[in-house]
Amino acid sequence: MRLRLATHDARTLGVWLGEEPRPGPVTGRRRPLLPTAPSWAVFALAAALFVGLAAADVAVFGEHTAAEVVRVDRDDEYCTVAWDGGVERAGVDCDAEAVRAGDRLPVVALPWPFLGDAVDTWITPRIVAVLGGVPGLLGLGGALVLNPLLCARRVRLVRRAGPVALPQAVVEGEADEEEWPALGDDLRYASLAAAARHADRHRPGPRVTPPRRGPGRTSVSPWGWVLGTVLGTKAWCLLLFSCGTVLNDPSHPGRWRLLLLGTTGIVALARIGWVVTDRSPLCGPVLRAARTDAGKDAWRPMRYVRLCPEPGEMVLVLFRPEGGDVTAPQYLQPLSRSRGTGRRTVGGPPPVGEALVRDTGTGALICEIDGVRYLPSRRATEAAADPARTRDELRDLAESHLRPVGPRD
Repeated sequence: MRLRLATHDARTLGVWLGEEPRPGPVTGRRRPLLPTAPSWAVFALAAALFVGLAAADVAVFGEHTAAEVVRVDRDDEYCTVAWDGGVERAGVDCDAEAVRAGDRLPVVALPWPFLGDAVDTWITPRIVAVLGGVPGLLGLGGALVLNPLLCARRVRLVRRAGPVALPQAVVEGEADEEEWPALGDDLRYASLAAAARHADRHRPGPRVTPPRRGPGRTSVSPWGWVLGTVLGTKAWCLLLFSCGTVLNDPSHPGRWRLLLLGTTGIVALARIGWVVTDRSPLCGPVLRAARTDAGKDAWRPMRYVRLCPEPGEMVLVLFRPEGGDVTAPQYLQPLSRSRGTGRRTVGGPPPVGEALVRDTGTGALICEIDGVRYLPSRRATEAAADPARTRDELRDLAESHLRPVGPRD
């Protein structure tokens, strides 16, 4: 059989053809492919698009008029013009050698939010064409020329390296340690614990100290956690920006502004609604588990490693209590932000220790460490259910805690 494939699918097809048939469904989910264009090309195209939208706004919604030249500055090649019977005045670029006071000069009065300003119709359009055309050509060259060359190079490297074995799916209910060597990463208890201890001592930023105990001996107030969980989305910023911009001056908004800001507001509202709907069933079980004292059977002892991808963000990597330093992770549970014991501190558990873990039944785990119950920020990731996703998350977390490599100064 002869197939015609895109270059970025060659590696995937080669792995599939070399795999042994496996009975049963595959539990792992494949991440969607991301755009492979260089980041600088994407930024260049975005800059060109922004310049183009601004120029279109001025050309379509600006007032084209013939203004009277009031004063000419021959040193800076700058002219002061007046229009609307001399009520409106502004400075524009002009040919100081050919323009005299009292002449008529075609200008474009800028629309909202730059009311009262104007630009000329000869010099400024050429400057805008250069500012938008150069990044646009660079972005198109990177996306349409450089990107296929990079894809072809990756295919050659894959063919030279030979077939690559993918990790096998783990049967539900089992967390066999033999599955993890296939991932090709040293992401077991010993290495993650060493990285957490090193980052706790040497990483810059706010220190992690024991938290202040909130109501119910939790790291944060339960109702404050509910409010932050349900409304914790950055879509509120976009919604407030859109509403504030439209209501600032509704008489001169411009049609494309109404369309763009209205679409942004609708998307923000949809995002907020999805977050509220998705997280509202999570709050009840977590609150009951955090505020009630359950029996010993509801809590399971586990070892943990606390990693901080960003200042204030914490993730607990949970391990079985037995197995030693080569134990593979079982869960990745992000924690909610908590208050520290002093200024410029992030309240949280020690980098390594033991915890009592309780499953709320909604995919989120509550971890009790040194008498404090830490509430989750979102649902936990189960390593056995999706080893590929767990590998990627652990690699990102571990790389944020790497020791410095190289000679010391």
